Amino acid sequence: MTQPITPIRTALRLITAILGCMFSEKSAALIASARRCSYGYPRLKLVFYKPVHDKRKEGVYTRVSETLVEANDLPGTPEGVLNTLREHLQKPCIIVIDELQFVGISEDEHPLLSEEEAQQIMDLLIELMRAGCIIFVAGLDADYACRPFPLTRLLQASPYVNKRCLTAVCERCKCDSATHSQLLIDGEPASGMESSYIVEKLEEDDSSHAVGIETTGLEPKPRKPVHAYVPRCIDCYVPPLA
Repeated sequence: MTQPITPIRTALRLITAILGCMFSEKSAALIASARRCSYGYPRLKLVFYKPVHDKRKEGVYTRVSETLVEANDLPGTPEGVLNTLREHLQKPCIIVIDELQFVGISEDEHPLLSEEEAQQIMDLLIELMRAGCIIFVAGLDADYACRPFPLTRLLQASPYVNKRCLTAVCERCKCDSATHSQLLIDGEPASGMESSYIVEKLEEDDSSHAVGIETTGLEPKPRKPVHAYVPRCIDCYVPPLA
């Protein structure tokens, strides 16, 4: 008869949070850290999660090595996230969560977590850690206007978190110290304080966004503005107007 896994007491009694701007290789560091940890604790199951509405890839993906790891979906509501993660309280494992800034949010008009909802998720992560789970998370530390996300703000302030802040190569000057995510609209820095999330679901073979207008018959149809995120260093970053 298989013996139940008892909670472990190790030096990894901190939540590991890998934070940074766009293209700072957070997912690559997340996958490598979790896999390395699993070699030391083979009895613990390695469980990857990603937000359910992140449809870019069917798992945790890193552009660096083009590695795709199969991941479970985290529901798009705070209650769903809490219920899903609570299942690990009785059977400790290695929990790996990517795209933390999207956790617990939906695609409605008010996507951000409230402070109370973020605190509930943070409290559960600490409870899971104390129950014997080893936890790795990764995500953006702030949006394009340098506004911190509710959950990453709590992680950065918590004494129970080991924080690793990564940098990227600046898209403009090519230095290796980019710490900001710059939102470009039609190639120019966004000038207004828009929503924290701008999701453009474009088909890879859609060439209509590379021209000035779309045409349907004889009637010109204005194209949608092209949104893109790029990493910028502090010198090259252009803050949006308030």
